[in-house]
Amino acid sequence: MECLPIFFGMHLIWWLFWILLIVWIFALPYDIPGSRKSKATSLDILNQRLATGEISEEEYQKKKKLILEDYPVNKSMDQSKPKEK
Repeated sequence: MECLPIFFGMHLIWWLFWILLIVWIFALPYDIPGSRKSKATSLDILNQRLATGEISEEEYQKKKKLILEDYPVNKSMDQSKPKEK
């Protein structure tokens, strides 16, 4: 019986294991296409900017009105405006 090449049998499994492990380690930090990660909406970003004090209440209302005109949302999301002082 002839000797099988070195890449057959258990040796092939170990090569596959190490190659897959290395690919997984280097691919892990990057976004995988098709993965479902929640992205912040423009209203979320606007609310965050108001909360951190980057924009005033007046500027917030103007920008929110522009956003809602361009991209109408349901009423439950519209009620997420910050409370007045």
